[in-house]
Amino acid sequence: MLFLAVLTGNGVSGNERALRLVNTTGYSTLADNDSLDLAAGAGTGATIEFSFYLADDAAPGVYGLVLKDRAYNLTLELASDGRATFEWEAWRTTGQFDRRTMRGTAPALKPGRHHFAAVFRPEAAKVVRMMLLDGYVLARNDFDQFPTGMAASTNVLTIGGGAGIATYPGWIDEMRLSKSVRYTNDNAPGFSVPYVVPRNQFVTNAETVALWHFDEPSGATTFEDASGNTNHLALVGTANVEAAPMVQDPGTLDLTFDLGLGLSSETFPWGVKAVAVQGDGKLVLAGQFTSAGGLRRKNIARLNPDGSVDPDFAVTSSDDFMPEFRALTTLPNGKMLVGGRFNRIEGAARRGIARLNPDGSLDSAFNAELTGAGVDIHSIEVLPDGKVMIGGAFSSVHGTSRWNIARLQADGALDASFDAGFAVSSPFFDKMLVQTDGKILCNTYTTGIGTRSYSNLVRLTVTGAVDGTFHPAVTTEFPIVNMSLQRDGKILVAGNFVTVNGASRNGVARLHADGSLDHSFDLANSSPSHLSNGGSLSFAAELDGKIYVSSLFRTGPHEVRPQLARFKMDGSLDATFQIPEFFRTDFHVFVLQRVANGKLLIAGEFTDVNGYSRTAVARLNGETLRFLSARRELPTLTRLVISNPAKMPVMVEWAPKLPPTNWSPVGMHEGGIEVFEIVDEAAGEDQRVYRAIGIP
Repeated sequence: MLFLAVLTGNGVSGNERALRLVNTTGYSTLADNDSLDLAAGAGTGATIEFSFYLADDAAPGVYGLVLKDRAYNLTLELASDGRATFEWEAWRTTGQFDRRTMRGTAPALKPGRHHFAAVFRPEAAKVVRMMLLDGYVLARNDFDQFPTGMAASTNVLTIGGGAGIATYPGWIDEMRLSKSVRYTNDNAPGFSVPYVVPRNQFVTNAETVALWHFDEPSGATTFEDASGNTNHLALVGTANVEAAPMVQDPGTLDLTFDLGLGLSSETFPWGVKAVAVQGDGKLVLAGQFTSAGGLRRKNIARLNPDGSVDPDFAVTSSDDFMPEFRALTTLPNGKMLVGGRFNRIEGAARRGIARLNPDGSLDSAFNAELTGAGVDIHSIEVLPDGKVMIGGAFSSVHGTSRWNIARLQADGALDASFDAGFAVSSPFFDKMLVQTDGKILCNTYTTGIGTRSYSNLVRLTVTGAVDGTFHPAVTTEFPIVNMSLQRDGKILVAGNFVTVNGASRNGVARLHADGSLDHSFDLANSSPSHLSNGGSLSFAAELDGKIYVSSLFRTGPHEVRPQLARFKMDGSLDATFQIPEFFRTDFHVFVLQRVANGKLLIAGEFTDVNGYSRTAVARLNGETLRFLSARRELPTLTRLVISNPAKMPVMVEWAPKLPPTNWSPVGMHEGGIEVFEIVDEAAGEDQRVYRAIGIP
């Protein structure tokens, strides 16, 4: 997103438009016709669906959504505690009391775009009715009988309100009426959301009765039916078409980033294990998959900044059984190192690690010549001097014994000055982190190294020797599955442990630089409370002074939900972060990385985010850059004050007019503080448009 400050002239808008209902009497209406009898007749299915936004100041009350009295009515009741109850009345005949009512209640609706669908699904000897919200079944009824379907009422259809009922307080973005069952809830339980939320605009087909995009210009009093069936709506009272709200609260799903058909695989498990951001903003994904966005991509793919697949990047890896890329890092020259379980790249022998050119072709100048039974590289760290640390499973480098951890020269040759001295019984190294002093933190698949007793966390010196000053406090019975370094040198660890040195730490803990427990950090008092459950906790990392944890969380006395939450540095929940939710309880987030404009890229093993189909990779909105002031002080000088909650580096640019083109730099701020000032010393007296761009 661009953050614009305009000193003269009008502002800039351009996001999708929606119907904004602005008072208690505004709504739209359509006279009755036979096409609006959606499920009249035995065996006829129907779907009523719409996308919507709720106004921040919406008051408690009952509001009209879709009303065709004596046929079907959909209403929304907002409670004082924020709960949202949807009600669906469906008439069997036009008799006033011959109706069946179902209700479904959701917790307080999060900011942003939502999708609702009411589905009428005839089956043998019964009708299944479902109300669906944001990818989930809100309510289901399969015991009411509708022998002749829903009633065929002659009453008018009203959208967003009606006579005798309050107008819906917010925006209606898209609405579609269909004489078909569009969502069946037949996906495999536990694997995917019950239904996939439509990504963008609804589309029409032969079963569409009416489709309204509400994209008319401001002041419109008629809203066109895009299905071609001439079911145009007419405005009653006060309403308007305007830009839909650009809700970008931290944690909400960024709908502008979309891989389309997503990732798929012919094997299981599948997903993304590593991500690298290139200088032009493109993303390289590595993991275990066979296609990306519908294109054949085996375990590695590159995406454009909008999430689409880059067709110019392709890697030909080995055809071994279930190869996988687990590690990935970019180099200053645009090349990248990939590690994992594979034997060949482009037909050339490359076991476990290879270097690729920017277009994905093999760089033949790099060859580590690893050997061993089942060579598998899990971690790659490029050092400031260009040397490369590798960890995983192997037994030699260029014929020299090196068990599972080694340091390479920039061309892949062995750096003989680093030798941990491990033998055949040495541990499998899963992840490495290089500290500012050059020492190497490693987590392993063992609880001991040599004669010393550790948890599965160990620190090595720059020569490979075990650092005797580091005594990790994590108990040996419950291993670490992830770790990350804070900027202050403290160490975040996550895993299946429940105690650390006798202190209760349910899956997440923070250690001091010497390995001892940091008692000032504890998630125990947070709400939702943290729950570690059989390895579901897969991520804990610090970004910009906040700590992110993906796991199952208790959201009620008897309910746990798969979520990604953000915590303050003392372990208390950060309520400003809109917690994204996942459907699968066995989900994993392996990567969380800051990308351009403060947004957050997440990748791992998941099928959806907040009900939207996002297979293994998604982008969340982050902290928003904001111009606090833009003040012209002298004829040639303009002073800009910018809020930067993420404390990221920021580039400020200017353009001479609206709409802005030909951006030129004003200056770069290195970040590190929440509010900063930058001066355009050559502004002159003409209009200038400024934008601030966050740099990952």
